[in-house]
Amino acid sequence: MLRLVARHRTGAYPKLLLAALIAAGCSNVLGIDDPTSNPPDGGAGTGGEAGEGPAANGGTQPMAGSGGGTAGGNAGSGGNGGTLAGQSGMAGTPSGAGEGGEAGAAGDPCPVKARCGGDSGKVPQLCDGGLWTTNTAESTGDCPVLCIAGKCEDCTDGDVRCNDKESQKCVGGAWQDQKNCASVCLDGACVTPPSCSGLGNHLCANSTSCCEAHEVPGGAFIRSYDAGDYSDPTFTATVSPFIMDRYEVTVGRMQSFVAAYPGLQFNASDGKAAHIAEDSGWRAAYPLPLTAAALKTQLSCPSTTWTEQLNGDINLPINCVNFYLAYAFCIWDGGRLPTEAEWNFAAAGGAQQRVYPWLAPPDTVANVDANAFFGQVDGLPIDVGARPGGDGRWHQSDLAGNLAEWNLDFSANPYTSTACHDCMNTDSAPTRVLRGGAYTYDADSIKVSARDNQAPDQSFFLNGFRCVRDVSEMPPQ
Repeated sequence: MLRLVARHRTGAYPKLLLAALIAAGCSNVLGIDDPTSNPPDGGAGTGGEAGEGPAANGGTQPMAGSGGGTAGGNAGSGGNGGTLAGQSGMAGTPSGAGEGGEAGAAGDPCPVKARCGGDSGKVPQLCDGGLWTTNTAESTGDCPVLCIAGKCEDCTDGDVRCNDKESQKCVGGAWQDQKNCASVCLDGACVTPPSCSGLGNHLCANSTSCCEAHEVPGGAFIRSYDAGDYSDPTFTATVSPFIMDRYEVTVGRMQSFVAAYPGLQFNASDGKAAHIAEDSGWRAAYPLPLTAAALKTQLSCPSTTWTEQLNGDINLPINCVNFYLAYAFCIWDGGRLPTEAEWNFAAAGGAQQRVYPWLAPPDTVANVDANAFFGQVDGLPIDVGARPGGDGRWHQSDLAGNLAEWNLDFSANPYTSTACHDCMNTDSAPTRVLRGGAYTYDADSIKVSARDNQAPDQSFFLNGFRCVRDVSEMPPQ
């Protein structure tokens, strides 16, 4: 006789269990005669169709009918945990006994042998004796990145991303390097910004692209703080990751912009950083020269680095740019100007709070003369990247000295907020922020935490800029 499992309710044995036992071939169980084993003509009617037994419950009670004798139905398939009785089946002929039902197969408590479980759905688990247990060979808790089919994976096959300047593709659940980008990696692909397209051999320091850019990972830090001359810890901030030009924008790159001018159109909100709430992007009221000739005139202030000669000093940083021209250039080139918080974070090495961009540990103040171009009486700035010892934590050059760099923010002293996230100051003021100091500044004025400002419409020979780009696709966290 088959072993059947059923759950008691109250009182006598349920009709469901009795029907299942009879279906299994037991006409007399525990001394109870089966009243339907030899039914008379016109007796009990047709039973209901066999039912599927849900987990841990039997099928429904047999349905009453009319006509001939009752047949035992197929027993319902058990859910996870074992065989369960189903409801009685179709009736037999008017005078004959119906056929007995088949017993359902036992359910599998682990239909798959590995899964991702836990409250987060990221815990790799294995089925062991019908119980799900953490697969500690993969992880003792949540997978660091992804859990797929019970395994910890770095990524989903076919996904792409950038690891700084390296384009990567997901193969077999792991990231594999594809190509080291000469200029910029965006959304998993190598990109050459318009300002470097068609420039041929226009290369900067160490034969690198003048458009080379590196990711700054973002994080928390204290604005304008170095625990020395600038020791007010009040103004904290966090910034999201972003991509920042390695070099200040060069004369050669500006030549490409001038060549495309004035056939450029800038619309309201162009260049807006979607993750920075205060950023409204470009505004239609921002003034720009009407013609290429007017643009060249603006770039030709006293002590300018500008030249129209393609074989001239095109690796010098472009100066004589006002805020609006610098902003327009970055938007045309696929980016924007940095916020003050972003610029400060990159130059300070984030939470290292460096006194100068190249210093680690941050309280060291040696080698200033060798690593930055400053303290000059007159003349011009030097080629971008010419002082590689002064490169910052994420490879940016000339964050101290050479040219002061435009930021997006209106100037405010002190900051308008004591704590902020992806913030910029949009409270209107007569001046915009400049950071980093220039080649005529003294050593204190090119420190990371030093701040400067100027009217946004003023083109000045000490002012330049570099662009940033938003990281639109982040690796899974």
